[in-house]
Amino acid sequence: MSDAGARVIRHLARASAELAAAFAAALQAFGEESRAASLVRAALRDEERRWRARSPGDAAAARVAELFAALADLLEPPRRGEAPAKFDSARVQWDTPARWRS
Repeated sequence: MSDAGARVIRHLARASAELAAAFAAALQAFGEESRAASLVRAALRDEERRWRARSPGDAAAARVAELFAALADLLEPPRRGEAPAKFDSARVQWDTPARWRS
């Protein structure tokens, strides 16, 4: 794959992870398991199983199965007595040690 194509794939993967995390955070904010979340999670688990079936002879299929598994894990409801998962906060530090000059 060309460098530009690989860069696009990386950006798409990061964007999909960010969207999945935002979706999971929104579901946690509502505080209840919804029918839509369970349907989406079931569909993701079905896709994970489908790709796992192809993975013994295909390393890329194994990676795709891992992606679907991770997305489904994001949508798992918290267990009783378990606090909801916290997401990492944004960095508020500049990437340079020098002070900002205007």
